[in-house]
Amino acid sequence: MLRRMSEIVSSRSRPASHPVFVRSADVAVVMLAIDARMRPLAESLEPYRMHLDGESWIAPAEALGAIAEKLYELRAGWSLAGAYSSPRTDGEIAEASYLGIVRELAERALRGRSSAEPQTSGGVYRDGAPSTRRLFVVCLIVAANATLPDVSRGADAQQIGSLLLMLRSLSGELAAALVIAPDATAEPWDAEHVRRRFPELKHVDEATLEPRTRCRACDAPVLKAFGACQVCGRRIDAG
Repeated sequence: MLRRMSEIVSSRSRPASHPVFVRSADVAVVMLAIDARMRPLAESLEPYRMHLDGESWIAPAEALGAIAEKLYELRAGWSLAGAYSSPRTDGEIAEASYLGIVRELAERALRGRSSAEPQTSGGVYRDGAPSTRRLFVVCLIVAANATLPDVSRGADAQQIGSLLLMLRSLSGELAAALVIAPDATAEPWDAEHVRRRFPELKHVDEATLEPRTRCRACDAPVLKAFGACQVCGRRIDAG
């Protein structure tokens, strides 16, 4: 589980490395495991992802709107989800929290890449997520000199969607990091592997998400309200 802020605060005082941490800041995290059939639609996120070797901790501030909007657009494919936010804290504490969470999630993604196992057949989680589903994981970490919505580590799609819509229009000083795993060219992970690497993720509560179905042509998940598959374009009412 993600460590508490007090457990990752640096014991030494140092100047803030980013303008957002000069003043007090809020920190929020959105974690999504998305159906791998939606991966082609996530290509626009690739330029913003951080390198797992730690070379790029902060995405361009202007990229946050595009990242949040794309993740919201992919909600038909949300399979497992989780979110976390911390209240406004002193800049140095917020910076330690932000960087600690980014490093931890990046390390998990890197370990997950090296320990991924072949897909297994059968098996169902107690929360109903089939272990044969293939997924990719996206983690968005944000720090801002603004009041971010109070979210929990649940899988309430409405709550997470509201947070993403708020982040889409956020302005002012902010820092954002994007972790995506596995690589686009790698085999997607099964749900069991994702849950081992990211235990905060829970099966999305269907009651909190718009009704969805499966495309008869490509089997991608589709929100019924869209009327057509986002991946292949086929109308969902087509025979």
